[in-house]
Amino acid sequence: EIYQKVVSVLREICEEEEFKELIKEGGEVEAFTISRSEAYLEERKPEDLARLILTNFRFQKAIREGKARVKVLVENIETQREHLTGISVAGLEGDISMDDVLESLRDFLPGFQRKYDKLFITPDGVLVIRLEITDENGNPLKEEMVPLLERHLRARLARRRVKKLVGLKTGSELFGRVLVPKLLQEAEKTGIPQIYILPERIT
Repeated sequence: EIYQKVVSVLREICEEEEFKELIKEGGEVEAFTISRSEAYLEERKPEDLARLILTNFRFQKAIREGKARVKVLVENIETQREHLTGISVAGLEGDISMDDVLESLRDFLPGFQRKYDKLFITPDGVLVIRLEITDENGNPLKEEMVPLLERHLRARLARRRVKKLVGLKTGSELFGRVLVPKLLQEAEKTGIPQIYILPERIT
């Protein structure tokens, strides 16, 4: 029943091609509903679940296509038991982590309470994180603070990614973790084989 309600909402809020991808066997709707508890699904509105599924799908697509390195969405939601602030984050595995998100969140909202968290990594290396929190008093963020937190997380996570890249050693680690993915991406876009010459010694 919950599945059908979510599918009905998705039919209304997403494009036809997205909808086909979402509801196919092994698609985002199936993966999402299987990986959440029955209580989690029942306590949340089908509209909120559908938006979250669509957000996950669009975030992953943007990361895969190189349209963004980090994606963040913050919004307040209401469950049957409480009001929460939901946080969705996506990026490439190795660029961001749950610890990065929690530390950045702690800078903005010390004493926040974690009510729910979920992390998964797609086979092609896209990391998706979901957090649902309250402030130290058990309340969601005030609406005017929601976009501020979203901007804060996006900026902090982007800076952390740059620091990680700068901190990589040169040589095989740099080549394997940074250059190879970029070369593969460029080859797929242009259809032209890519070559990188890494000088070992310059005189």
